[in-house]
Amino acid sequence: MANTILLTDGSGGKAPDALRTFLLRDPDFATAGRVKWQPARPAKPGELGTGLDILTLVVTAVLALPSAIETVRRWCASPGQHDVTVAMSVGDVTVTVTAGTSPDEIAAMAAALTVSTTA
Repeated sequence: MANTILLTDGSGGKAPDALRTFLLRDPDFATAGRVKWQPARPAKPGELGTGLDILTLVVTAVLALPSAIETVRRWCASPGQHDVTVAMSVGDVTVTVTAGTSPDEIAAMAAALTVSTTA
């Protein structure tokens, strides 16, 4: 699961569809990684599974984490998003991104997530 980050809303619920669309359309994000929906768990034999309900971000390298976090911050600050938060999680480490997230906070978040992606 290295370099894979789970994206949820700030309360841990399903990430907004608009976030995925924003990430796919953002030209700066293309070099940071790729985003995709995936099931919460694989389907068991004879089951249909949970559907595509988990938004994940696969970063190209841990060096791309600050750029990926900045892109999520820009979505939080985009028109129509009011007081939204996005949680980015790897293992037991979760950081919360808002429109007001500062560059220093982004660096600290990237450092925290890096430890988990390389563990």
